[in-house]
Amino acid sequence: MIECKKLPRKGGRRCLGSPQLILPEPRSFSQRGRFGKDEDGSSETTSEDEGGLWAYLQSEDLAASAAASAASASKAAKTRPRAREWAHEDDWDVSGFQAEVPEPALHFPFELDPRFQKRAVRRVERSEHVMVAAHTSAGKTAWSSEDSEVVAEYAVAHALRLGMRTIYTSPIKALSNQKFQEFTRRFEGLGSVGIVTGDVTVNPEASCVIMTTEILRSMLYRGDKGLNQVKWVIFDEVHYVNDADRGVVWEEVIILLPPEARMLQTAAEIIASPIS
Repeated sequence: MIECKKLPRKGGRRCLGSPQLILPEPRSFSQRGRFGKDEDGSSETTSEDEGGLWAYLQSEDLAASAAASAASASKAAKTRPRAREWAHEDDWDVSGFQAEVPEPALHFPFELDPRFQKRAVRRVERSEHVMVAAHTSAGKTAWSSEDSEVVAEYAVAHALRLGMRTIYTSPIKALSNQKFQEFTRRFEGLGSVGIVTGDVTVNPEASCVIMTTEILRSMLYRGDKGLNQVKWVIFDEVHYVNDADRGVVWEEVIILLPPEARMLQTAAEIIASPIS
C-alpha cells in the first residue's frame, strides 16, 4: 500500500512508494463531501481529512492501473510468437533424390553434384526459395566445359513445364549478354529466350528474359502485368546486395516481388554477419 504524508508546503500531499506523485487537494468542499461521513452519519469532515482521503483514493487507482499494465505485458510476452527461422542450411540426405525427383524437368549429361546441386534441384521442384553459395565454376547455374550453369537452368525448365516464365537478373550488362547467348543455345526448341538491358531489347515477352537488376526494379515500380506469370526470379551474383552504392536495388526488388514468385539466388561467396 502507498503511504501519503502531508507536504511541508500547503496545497498537496506526497505518496511515498512507487510511483511518487504530488497529488492536489480537492478543489471544493462539495467534491470532498462525497467521500466521507462522521460516526453520527453526517458528511461534515475537515478539509485536511478529506484531502488525505482524496489522495489515498488517487494513489490506489494508480497502483491498480500499474498492476493491470504489468499483467497485460506479462500476458503479451507469453503469447508472443517465436522468432521465425528465415533460412537454414540444407542437409537433406541425397540418397532419396531419385524418389523425390522421379521425372526431372531437365536432364544433364552428367551426375549432379550431391553436395549442393541435387539438394537445390529438389528445392526447385518443391517451389521453395533457394540460395546457392558455391565457388566460381562449381555449377551454380550449370556445368560443362564452357562453365554454363545447373540450378538456374533447371529453374528455367521447371517454369517452362508449368507454362510460366522466368526472369534472370545479373549485375552487369556484359554478363547479361553472355547468359543470353548461353541460354539461347541451351533452350533451343524448348522455350524462347529474350534480353532487356539499357542498350539491347530482344524478345521481351519470352519465356525466359535476361536483364539487369535495375531493369527488373523499374518493371516492379510501374507494376508490369507480365510479372504475374513469373514463376522464378534468378539473382545471379546476389552478393551485390552488400554493395554500398547498388545494394539497395536488390533489396527493393526482393521486397517488391509478387508473393507468388520464387527466388533462386546464386553467389560465389556469402559472408554471414549478425543482425542487430
